[in-house]
Amino acid sequence: MITLLVISLLTASGLSLLMRTSSAIDGAKQATIACNAAQQVIENVRSYKGAKVANGTYANTTVFGPVPQISELSGGTATLTIATYSGSLKRATVTVGWRANGNAQSRSMTQTTLISAGGVAP
Repeated sequence: MITLLVISLLTASGLSLLMRTSSAIDGAKQATIACNAAQQVIENVRSYKGAKVANGTYANTTVFGPVPQISELSGGTATLTIATYSGSLKRATVTVGWRANGNAQSRSMTQTTLISAGGVAP
């Protein structure tokens, strides 16, 4: 009887650990997709070499090019903010938001780069 109880407890603990691990893996996958989406927005802006990129906030980041990764995120959104940094340099900040693990818990990540007249500064 005690052996059965111990086996039951170990099985329950193992299942709980497996569920938490699965959730952590899913969260890491979503964060990777969000990072890739932000990098895609920056690459899209980079392709505007020499073009004037106006200061402002762009809720529709696809004006610079497609960002297919956003559709892979639950409730995925991307916002690009461009502001003057110094002289002719501009600062581009991309924020990607999504709902973690398909629930109401909001997550976001931000990447920032500088843009010069020749594109994104290294």
